Order: sequence, then structure tokens, then C-alpha cells
Amino acid sequence: MELTQFCILAENLPQPQLTLEPPGVIKSGQSADLLCTAPSNYKGAIFYLYLHRNREHLQTLQATEDTHNVTFTLREVTASDSKGYVCLYQIILLDAIQASELSNVLYLTIIDYLPSPSLTLKTQYVIHNGQSADLQCTAPSSYQGATFLLYIQSRNTLLQTIKASHTSHKVIFTLRELTASDSLDYVCLYQNRTSETTHTSEPSNLIYMKVSDENYNTTSPIEPEEFPNAPSWIIPLVAGIIGGAVLVLSIILASCMVIRFQQKKRQEQRDRESVWVPQNMSPDWSITNNMAYSVDQNEHSGDGLPSPFMGNSEISEDIVEKPFSTFQT
Repeated sequence: MELTQFCILAENLPQPQLTLEPPGVIKSGQSADLLCTAPSNYKGAIFYLYLHRNREHLQTLQATEDTHNVTFTLREVTASDSKGYVCLYQIILLDAIQASELSNVLYLTIIDYLPSPSLTLKTQYVIHNGQSADLQCTAPSSYQGATFLLYIQSRNTLLQTIKASHTSHKVIFTLRELTASDSLDYVCLYQNRTSETTHTSEPSNLIYMKVSDENYNTTSPIEPEEFPNAPSWIIPLVAGIIGGAVLVLSIILASCMVIRFQQKKRQEQRDRESVWVPQNMSPDWSITNNMAYSVDQNEHSGDGLPSPFMGNSEISEDIVEKPFSTFQT
């Protein structure tokens, strides 16, 4: 039925109101409810929904006798349904059809949401008052060159917008000079533009960032980047390894001490049993008085002196070589 068929009287009825219930952005695949409301004294009217641009008739509904509005439902909408809509109503008065003015134009925004990105906190150490923090937002690898947006989730406040390079599908948001009031939940999303349409992703996971109200100690010898928070199981493991190493070294040291003690005892025993005991030797240890060998009384050197190998010139002929031992018998 054409719109002109209802505007048959010179004076039209008051304009209705067209609203989206509930208001907001509609995701692709969802339903959209459009509420057309006439003045309260026009109950039981017939309502019509049209496209604003070409006046294409979409739906017709009649209100009950005690209501003055109807709800038009657009099911499984897509981005192509992002258009302007209008409505009107008509009543039968004195056997004549009387129609209203067109309603306000209601523009719908239907978004084809892209896959959600992931948000990670790159700063792993405790964040102190006045420091900076890095949050990385990563889209699926097929969405390179997208525009990324970082929000405070609880306030729905846009903080930063960064466009990735045409070869990258992720960006890093740097938050500087943080304070304890920045201890909030953060979320990111990305947008990808194709032709004349901008597609937005689902929101990422939430990241809660804790900022300590203590100032960072710049004189500390330990840099937080070099010593991130270790897992709770690391300390017992390291302590066990160190304790085991100390035990092994203690056993080896004790074994070495026992071996040295035993060697020392054996050496002392040998020293007690090993002494130099002369047999039939003079207590005079000079080389000339302790040569034990036999000589011939007539064996002298050419100058009439005893041989230089004789201990004394007055050695008896019965001196013979005497054996001696270095060990006690």
C-alpha cells in the first residue's frame, strides 16, 4: 500500500515519534525493535513503517484499543540495514481515513563486528606512582593495518588511538606518569575500513592494571625489568638445589679429611718403624770413620801415605766389610 493513499485529507494528524528500544548500536545478526508512538488520545490506530529514502513500505501493525503505540521488529539485521526509518499512523474518523505526519527519521547503525583482539600488559613488574606501562592490543593476523582504540572499560572513555602499519596486526599503547587513580580495567578494539564501510571488532578481554601509590626508588640496584616477579614455586626449587649442592660438597670434604687422616696415621706408623740403626759402627758419623770395607796393610799410594780411600792410617788388617741395615731387626 502506497504512502500517498493515507494522506487523503488536507489536515494531517499530529506527528508520531519513532525510537529504537533499547537505544544503542546493533550487532549484525541481532534484531532491532522500533517503537512508533502516537499521541495518547489516538488509541487503536494503524501504524506503518517505511524506509526514509525511498518511502518503501516495510511493515503494518495495529495498536490495541487501549494503546497508542506499536513495536516494529527487524530481524537478523546486517550492515546493509544501516538506514533511516520513518513511521506514521492513521485512524478512521467519520467514515474517513485520516493519516498523521511522518515521524522523525530514525537512523540505525548495524555493525558487523570483527573477531575480538587480545589485550596484554607488557609491563610485568610492579608499577609505581609516576612510572609508565605498556599494553599490547593484538588483532587476528589477517587484519593488518587496522586502527586500534584503547578504552577505560568502567568509564567507556577513549584513551588512545593508534593505526598499525600495513604489515602489522598489533600496536602498543604506552600510558605515562601513572598514579594510583589509574588502577582500572582497560579494554581495546580495532576497526577495519573496506570501501566506504568501517567495521569494528568485538571488545578485547579486560586487563586490570594495579598502580602502587608508592614512588619508584630510582636508587635501587635491582632493575624491575631484569627481575620480574618470579612464580611462587621458584624459591623452594632454588633453595632445594642449593641445599643439595651444599650436602654433596660436605660429604666430599668429609671424605677427603678422613682419607688425609688415615694417610697421616700410616705415615706416622712407618716413621716409628723406620729408623737408622748402625751395626758395629762408630758413633762418629764423619765420612772417614764410617767406611766399612777391608784393606791391605801394604796398599798405599806412591808417596808412602795411606790411600785416600782409607778412613785412618792405622787400620787393622782384620777390618772387613760389615753389613748394615736401615731398618731395625
